[in-house]
Amino acid sequence: MAKKVAMKNRKAKPKTSRDWVVNREGNKRLTIDVPLSLHARLKIASVEHDQTMGEIVRDCIERYLETGR
Repeated sequence: MAKKVAMKNRKAKPKTSRDWVVNREGNKRLTIDVPLSLHARLKIASVEHDQTMGEIVRDCIERYLETGR
């Protein structure tokens, strides 16, 4: 016997995939593998600049997406 699931309060479908992504602001965990040496350098930089490793990585991603490099 198949289970039936009722869908309630469905929101209007976004016009584009970009609209769907942009309008869902919040936090999402991102897991990546990096060499131990890069992790160590990032950790040292975070202490030296009084920032978390996540803040540094987010800043770098933002800069990359804005400039394309």
